This record gives sequence, structure tokens and C-alpha cells, in this order.
Amino acid sequence: MTDIERFNEIMAKEYLTRAEYDFCFGIDESIREDTSYIGDYSKYGFYLNLRVYSEHDSEKRDYESY
Repeated sequence: MTDIERFNEIMAKEYLTRAEYDFCFGIDESIREDTSYIGDYSKYGFYLNLRVYSEHDSEKRDYESY
């Protein structure tokens, strides 16, 4: 897998670990504008990828889990 393929695979995810963020940031520094640090406490990882995150989809998943 090439670095670009790996980058695209990672950036298709809603949540990124610190290692994934660092890898992608090394390729494209503009991801800083499209990600939000959510902290060490999160069970999903460290960064929220705003390129793919949808509040509506998140709320829909939350309601479906009840």
C-alpha cells in the first residue's frame, strides 16, 4: 500500500488515532483545518475527522443503539 492509499484510507474514517493523525499531517498539513482534537479520554481515538463527521449521522447512530 502506498502512502497516498494509506492516507486516503485513514482520512475516510471518522476518528483518527494520534499515530494516524501524525502520519496524515506529514503528508498534508491542511488536515489541521479538518480535524478536531477530542482528547485522550475518548474511546474512539484522539481526533475527530470533520471531513467525514456528520452530526446527523452521529445522532442517528445514538438513537438506533437504544
